[in-house]
Amino acid sequence: MRNLKTIKFSESALEQMAQVTQADSMSAKALWTQTVPLKWKPLLDSQTIGIDDPLNSVYVWDASSRRYVHLRSKHYVSFQDIRSQAVEPLVVRSKQLQRAISQQLQSGAMTLAEWQIQMISNIKQTELAAALAANGGEQNTSEADKKKVAAAILLLLLFFKTFAEDIEAGTQALNGSLLARSDLYAGSARSIFEETQRVGMAVNFGEVEERRVLGVAEHCHSDGELDGCVELADRFWSPINTLPPLGKTPCRANCKCHFTYRYRGENGDWVMVDDSRSIAKLLIGLGIK
Repeated sequence: MRNLKTIKFSESALEQMAQVTQADSMSAKALWTQTVPLKWKPLLDSQTIGIDDPLNSVYVWDASSRRYVHLRSKHYVSFQDIRSQAVEPLVVRSKQLQRAISQQLQSGAMTLAEWQIQMISNIKQTELAAALAANGGEQNTSEADKKKVAAAILLLLLFFKTFAEDIEAGTQALNGSLLARSDLYAGSARSIFEETQRVGMAVNFGEVEERRVLGVAEHCHSDGELDGCVELADRFWSPINTLPPLGKTPCRANCKCHFTYRYRGENGDWVMVDDSRSIAKLLIGLGIK
């Protein structure tokens, strides 16, 4: 007979579990390097232009533009390349891990309490890895940044608490819907990647506007409760942080949209935030060959 008794985590206990420690960062980096393609494995160990000397990491972080530079080629790295080529494999791998954990619960090989612990660990590692990738790597993620990440993780853990309680109460069946529901927690890595980048834009670029761009997917429409991705994309430019974050649409954590940004330049004109693989003239100005 299955043991379907939850661990009764209080909100304060979950808040403590959501905090980001050095050990958590190490675990998230390990998950990243085990998961992403070879070219992206060094990303989270990026040094910082203007702080580290000499620069010898594969990628370096330009804090003035909040972008990575591939040191050898001196080209900026596209955030959409990171999202599609590294964060998406991270999501896929985490779905696989969480499905494997949930299948053990289904078969009776794991208790509900054991399932909770393992799922919470994977959720936290995945979220933190995606946030570090959006924030310049571990070195460039400050304590204030970690508090913002912890708040996002806490929100997920509170939702997950309800998930576990639904299993205990019998309102969540141990069938295919269990696996589909667990998938959503892996997919939330897309949202924290975009939101971490979004926070950085708001802090560093002054007057900023954002635009939601549809990804390659079957897009959702407004359902009477939430605005759909199609309708949000049709709004074109809006003040930053006024459009809903990824996941706050009918497609939930399956959302494949991303944000682009523009800011008000010194002459008053709008300047697009560049996400192309352009040359990082900053490195040339520092005499780095």
